[in-house]
Amino acid sequence: MHSQLSSVKNTHHDRKLASIKLAAYKNDLNSGKTQREAAERLDIARSTLNGWMDRETKTSYSTSVVTCLESPEGTDFLHRLVVVIQFIVTQVGACGIRIVEMILKYSGLSHFVASSYETLRRRGKLMEEFIVSFGAEERKKLAEGMPLKKISVAEDETFHPEICLVAMELVSNYILLEQYADNRTAETWNQAMDAATKGLNVKIFQGVGDEAPALVKHTEEKLGSHTIHLTYFTYKMR
Repeated sequence: MHSQLSSVKNTHHDRKLASIKLAAYKNDLNSGKTQREAAERLDIARSTLNGWMDRETKTSYSTSVVTCLESPEGTDFLHRLVVVIQFIVTQVGACGIRIVEMILKYSGLSHFVASSYETLRRRGKLMEEFIVSFGAEERKKLAEGMPLKKISVAEDETFHPEICLVAMELVSNYILLEQYADNRTAETWNQAMDAATKGLNVKIFQGVGDEAPALVKHTEEKLGSHTIHLTYFTYKMR
């Protein structure tokens, strides 16, 4: 996934290309070529090449660290690191992009990698698309040849403020269903769960939910399963 995410406005490819060109520029200068000759050979403006060299002096990192991170290999490493940081912070840790921005800023890595909110937002959007795609592929792969499995599910609605139907398999915590709906009738639940379990060799033998009439009807009549009703208690502080 990390290599595909580099397509976000080509920031990784542009930076890596710059590092390759800069390394060639330095080699040309060390071999005795003039700046003009080296720039013409690389087909890049001399001012651009010198600007890239200048950038190496405008950081608190040591020369050896800068040389490493500005190299093609260092650029690849930084790209992988930034993608992993954003994935763990926003997808595993459920924090926001601003936290990623802060990490890059205060670590000094923002000197070497694109770290604006908009760049991170675009990468995050693409990341979520790949996660959904990967989930669909894995579900299809794992469903093939799957032996019959009896499962218990917990079902409920959330509101964002739209109605969102949610169902989770209780042993594995696998989210079977997470879908927006126009209403929360038993028939809507029936259709949603049919779609959610399509292709899966499962038998829902038990449902857990509150005492909403539609959920009770859906679970007992459609699924033919036993229902455990949860009662919500309000505790009053004294």
